[in-house]
Amino acid sequence: MLKESLLQKYETYLKPYDPSVKGTMQFNEYQLPAHGFGEKITGTLRKDNRAICMTYAKFSYVLERSNDINFLKHIKFICCDEVHNLAKYIGYDMQLGVKKEETRLFKALEKIITFTGKGVFKTLFMTATPFRITKLLKENFNYSCNKIVTESELRGYLFNNQKVYTNIDNIVKELRKADLSDGNKILMYVETIRKSEEVREKLESNGFNVACLWSINNDRQMDNLSRKVRDYIVKKEEFPGYIDVVIINAAYETGYNIFDTENMAQTVIVHSRNSEVITQVRGRIRHDINSLVTLNQSGSIETIKRDGSAIELCSTKIDKYIGIPLTKEKKDDLVIELNLLNTHGRQMKWTSIKKILIENGFKVIPYKTWDNGKQVKSDIIEHH
Repeated sequence: MLKESLLQKYETYLKPYDPSVKGTMQFNEYQLPAHGFGEKITGTLRKDNRAICMTYAKFSYVLERSNDINFLKHIKFICCDEVHNLAKYIGYDMQLGVKKEETRLFKALEKIITFTGKGVFKTLFMTATPFRITKLLKENFNYSCNKIVTESELRGYLFNNQKVYTNIDNIVKELRKADLSDGNKILMYVETIRKSEEVREKLESNGFNVACLWSINNDRQMDNLSRKVRDYIVKKEEFPGYIDVVIINAAYETGYNIFDTENMAQTVIVHSRNSEVITQVRGRIRHDINSLVTLNQSGSIETIKRDGSAIELCSTKIDKYIGIPLTKEKKDDLVIELNLLNTHGRQMKWTSIKKILIENGFKVIPYKTWDNGKQVKSDIIEHH
């Protein structure tokens, strides 16, 4: 956000370069010079200060059909917002049977890394959940990012209590409009449109006014109420007074910001066990909340209350890590597997999980091995 004085100073750069070009994503490599925001100063390409916005899919599409030199030489800076989604989208392509290295997005990421390394342009990755993308970069390119802001420096939004459930129907049955404080709102995440509409129908039978939001590019159109609510949220960055529950799906887990100046949204329900999804959905509400409700782990051996949060240790997930040396990579795998959240709604690190394991009867023993003359430190988890 620019201060008023800076807005005036950079006003030229915030205007479309070509007034005839609207905010459209329909362009190809040869049309790029006419698109973007900013000012092109004649005489030298180095003073072309326009910024072009596009999706990861569009960038990879243009890059695949362009000559690397012709396209990438024009770039001075790349900002990848919500970059964890890039790793997720690569995973989606792999689920369709495409090898990772052959996906269009992976090839685009590879070129970003290569040309950044050559100094052609600088790259900024932005995400509150960096684990997936940093793991992808390390394993495939042996590439590590320089962190400008670390996780510990971020001020996370808090919640007073965390609840867990095993079946979404149970939590829906428990919700009653009369139980909500006057004017309070609920944000709910359900991955698919079909399930969202099922949940909506049940909530409406309990007296709630509900909107289901999904991508406007989807062939399936939202109803008029939901479109009205979507437009209101985009414009006002808060829930309208006439709605009680807003359900979003995977298309918008990072797509909305609810600043909600009167702090009416006090409950976030996330129908997922994935800590990345939970963190991102929780982060849509830009203030502290009362309750975070998430899907429970199956096979949990104990529920521990710590600082107002509910933590589930899943025995079936711990078992395969018992009795073996846990290197940093295996500890990272265990962190993802257990998927535990702290009171800030962020995924717990190994040091926190280690303390919880010890408190619940496990031994965590330091262990050292040697690999090509280099000492490797690890830990071994054992039952008491």
